[in-house]
Amino acid sequence: MNILILSIISTLSFSCSDDMYTPDAAVKTTFKSMFPKAVFVDWEMEAGYVNAEFTHDGSRKDAWFETNGTWLMTETDIRRSKIPAAVKSTLDKSEYAGWRIDDVDYIEYANADPVYVLDVEKGESEVDLYFAADGTLKETKQDSDLKYHMP
Repeated sequence: MNILILSIISTLSFSCSDDMYTPDAAVKTTFKSMFPKAVFVDWEMEAGYVNAEFTHDGSRKDAWFETNGTWLMTETDIRRSKIPAAVKSTLDKSEYAGWRIDDVDYIEYANADPVYVLDVEKGESEVDLYFAADGTLKETKQDSDLKYHMP
C-alpha cells in the first residue's frame, strides 16, 4: 500500500502541485521540530500529501507528511563523495560497475530502514539502485517518473 501511495504522489506531483499551498499547524509543528534550521522552504500539496522542499544544514531535502502532521519520509540529495564505502564496494562488484552515477539520494522512512538510491545510467538505460547502509542491494528499478516509494 505504501509503495502505491508514493508512486501516485510522484506521478501527480508533475501535474497537480499547488505552488501557493500553506500547510496546517500540525504539519508546520512537526516540520519545525524535525528541521529547525530549514531555510528556503517551499510547500506543496501533492496527491493528498504535504511536501516540503527546503535546505537544512547545507543539504537540499524533500520531506513528506500526512495532512495531520505525521511524517512519512525525507529525501536528501547527497554528493557522490558521501556514498558509504560499503555501497560503493557492492556497486563496484555488480553488473552496474561501469555505469555512470547520475544522482544520489538518501531516503529516510518513518516505518522502514533508510536507503541510498543511486540513479545510474549507461547509454539510453537508467536504473535506480536501492542500497541499505551496509551495502546490501535491496532493489533495482528501471528509472521513471515514479521515483521513490514507501516500503
